[in-house]
Amino acid sequence: MGIVRTALPMVAFVVTSAIGGITWGVSVSVLTALALGVAQFVRKRSMTSPALGLLAVSLASLVALLTGDRRDYFSIGIWMALGGAVLMVASILVRWPLVGVVWEFLRGGGLAWRKDRSAVRRYSWAGLIWIGIYLSRFSVQLALYEADQVAWLSASRIVMGWPLFAAGVFATAVFLWRSENRSRKQRLAGTPPRQEPTSSAVTGPAGEV
Repeated sequence: MGIVRTALPMVAFVVTSAIGGITWGVSVSVLTALALGVAQFVRKRSMTSPALGLLAVSLASLVALLTGDRRDYFSIGIWMALGGAVLMVASILVRWPLVGVVWEFLRGGGLAWRKDRSAVRRYSWAGLIWIGIYLSRFSVQLALYEADQVAWLSASRIVMGWPLFAAGVFATAVFLWRSENRSRKQRLAGTPPRQEPTSSAVTGPAGEV
């Protein structure tokens, strides 16, 4: 349902704005997001996601109306992707990798991992997965924006939205599970965990991004 709530308002905007102009496009897009929210309410489901979706569509529509450019319907998302990459890099540089914060929160692990240098390194390297995701979104969509390819912009937002997010979650979980399992086996064997990347190496790739 999440990908539907993301895709339908964008598709509605692209199609109707191409036929009737930006005003029609943003009107139909907002009404579509509103209708999806009402459907969620009728089904007595959580309204958090529909409300956030309606807010995002409204802001995107407002930007497009103010600039008079159909491409700007997607501009907020493009720059948010770059912001996500910058935030991930910054969290690694200050040794508070966001992957670790989220992962340990979901597991109820608290902040004890911050005292474990191997855990900080592990989460820092896992963060590179998300830096790659955010930068790929930014670079692809910015190129389409510059080329004035509104339809392809919409398609890229859909494909690089929930599907890419799900792939990133899966890749992160596999990486962390394998890394933690290897460290656990080494501790049981009485040998120190293998120091794969050094702390300076973690800073290196993040800094180059």
